[in-house]
Amino acid sequence: MRNPDKKKTISNEVIFNVIGIVGVILLVPIFITFVFWYLDTNVLQQVDENFLNTFVSHSKEILIISVSLYALAFYYVVTFFRTVKPKKTDMLASQCWSTVSEQKKFFGSTVVDASLNLEEGGSPINYLPNENIILYEKGAVHDIVVGTTRCGKSRKIVRQLVMIVSMAGESMIFNDPKKEMYFDFRNFLEKKKDYKVNCLDFRNLQYSDGWNPLDSIIDCLQDRDDPDIDNADQYSQDMVTSIVVDSGKGEQIWIDGQKALIKGIILANCQANVSEDKKNFYSVYQTLALLGGEQAYNNNPNDKKMKLSAYMNSLDETDIARTAYTTITNSPEKTRGSFMTSALATLQLFSSIKLMKVLSKSDFSFREFTEGKRALFIVNPDEKKTYDRIAGICFDQSYQTLVFEANRMQGRRLKKKVHMIYDEFGNMPTIDAMQSKMTVALSRGIVYHLYVQGFDQLNDRYDESIARIIRGNCNLTYFISSADLNTCKEVAESIGDETIWGPSHSANYNPIASSTGSGVNYSMSKRQLVDANELMVADNRDGNGIIVKRTYFSPSKVYLPDCSEYPWYEEMKTDETEISKADRELNWAVPRCFELRDTEIRKAVYTDEDCNSISMSERRRPILTQKNSMPNEKELYWYWSMRDDLSESVKKHVIQHIANCNKILSRKEIMKYLKSKEFFDYINPIDVADKQRYLTESADRVKMVKTALQSFDNNSSQKQSTLMKKIDDLSVPQLRELASVARVIRDGKARNG
Repeated sequence: MRNPDKKKTISNEVIFNVIGIVGVILLVPIFITFVFWYLDTNVLQQVDENFLNTFVSHSKEILIISVSLYALAFYYVVTFFRTVKPKKTDMLASQCWSTVSEQKKFFGSTVVDASLNLEEGGSPINYLPNENIILYEKGAVHDIVVGTTRCGKSRKIVRQLVMIVSMAGESMIFNDPKKEMYFDFRNFLEKKKDYKVNCLDFRNLQYSDGWNPLDSIIDCLQDRDDPDIDNADQYSQDMVTSIVVDSGKGEQIWIDGQKALIKGIILANCQANVSEDKKNFYSVYQTLALLGGEQAYNNNPNDKKMKLSAYMNSLDETDIARTAYTTITNSPEKTRGSFMTSALATLQLFSSIKLMKVLSKSDFSFREFTEGKRALFIVNPDEKKTYDRIAGICFDQSYQTLVFEANRMQGRRLKKKVHMIYDEFGNMPTIDAMQSKMTVALSRGIVYHLYVQGFDQLNDRYDESIARIIRGNCNLTYFISSADLNTCKEVAESIGDETIWGPSHSANYNPIASSTGSGVNYSMSKRQLVDANELMVADNRDGNGIIVKRTYFSPSKVYLPDCSEYPWYEEMKTDETEISKADRELNWAVPRCFELRDTEIRKAVYTDEDCNSISMSERRRPILTQKNSMPNEKELYWYWSMRDDLSESVKKHVIQHIANCNKILSRKEIMKYLKSKEFFDYINPIDVADKQRYLTESADRVKMVKTALQSFDNNSSQKQSTLMKKIDDLSVPQLRELASVARVIRDGKARNG
């Protein structure tokens, strides 16, 4: 229950205070009037002057003086009770938001006009619509953009980045999971900026350009006289590291065995004496699938080994493929079988004909990106992980090739920067040693642009310590929005603190809870320039207030609106038309062999009379014909081909070559010939797919018959017999072609004679 006496006391106190204030207000003019009256009567000696007359005669002066005294009194009272807030200081922390003028001095700027040219391109920093200019990062700086789904990362930042980079003519490699960037920028880059644009589409393979992952290794081994063995070995090791997934749960021997097996086949295929379109992963897969079985050799049923091992043993001891295969050669039989089974499972992805048509021949080279004006869009579906390893190899190989080329240039730096624009980086396949790549890349002129939904997404994809290194290598950070508290905390901490004066209030109260005095004290403390809670609720969807943090510069709140707000948006015309490339061919080759005995080699050079020294057992030993026969490894000669029916033809060709040499060739000399350009010129035209084979053989045979017809003599029975034999070799379609040729020849002869 309330105390009525206390209430009455408070009311009396209020009344007393009001009466006192009113009394003071009334007393001031009375006192001033008294002063004037005193002066009039005593100084001016106006005897008849009374108090009332003085007030009337001096009313104006009394009013002015009274108001002045009231104002002066009010000022002093207010000043007495008011506490002055201290001035801002940076004694404890000095961070503050940058100004536009400071940004203009630090960053580059350009008019928003896509037709202009720039010396260097980079990420957008701030758009100043009133001046129609955009500030951008000119230096070689990695950046990371944080923004939740649908916040507009690509429309606010990526598209402006592409426009600025294209104005500088620098190359770009995109992770474009939705293929939006490709559709938006293909026409602009090709027609307006003279770029060469390619797209690897792992969602719709029929629309994809071609890319052979083995290109780098093939290039290293292209020069037969002086191959780049060291780099070929390094590239192949990087390749198998990307292909063979090490979960860390199994024994390392199985991972190393798979790598050695696949690496050996890759190196063997890349230096095989076949056309480049047959050096691909389908050849690698088929080699393992067809030569993975075991067979007994050297007339010893216990000497069983994989056919692949027999092939590897035929190579020089210093051959890089054989060296890489050593782990398999020295492993027990059962272990080899496990290696082969595991490797086949790993390479199963490369058994797809549709995919391998894309990966068999390249429509571009990463070396071209060093000269600028190249753009590659990699469409790796984010809704499935089927092609993650292949996409990972592509991203990795682009880096390796660019670094390799940079190391060959003056200053070990690319002439023009290459931008790795990784949209949805948190959903991309894990890139091996990403933290090391980012550390090395800047000095080579390679810039990474990473776009994530939050740092937690990055931690899930990579180990937390690796993710921290990746973020640490990004000297430019954008924050649009995030629902992850830890992400917001990390961003807030990176922005820094400011010094603030914090007030503390004190007051004295009497027993009836009335204030009898109060005071305010200020003390210095640190506060984050923006805290995590503010970041979590920040609404930057219109582009206003996006936070940009750059190393060596104060944080900035900038304006980066949707791309439709820029004048150059009209240049971006979306074009989703596509051309099917499903009819591209797939060529491949595997090691194949034929048996060639010493007897046959000698017979190619000497007559039967000269071969009497050859033992009868050697001469009578049957040539290998049965599937389960046990051949002598030293009498097997290996070559690469797609067709499996060329062994006899190749053998006859080699025997003819020996005969032409007119001397007995050693095994080493024959193997050298099988790797020569002369042998390549022989086998390449006939080692074609069924459709090509029909066309090639038809043309060759018709040409043979045409030549025979032209030299045909009715009096020569030998020539007639030869001609009939050639005709018997022809198929029905070929006979039709022959008839057509014969008619042409006949008509020609009739006209001439």
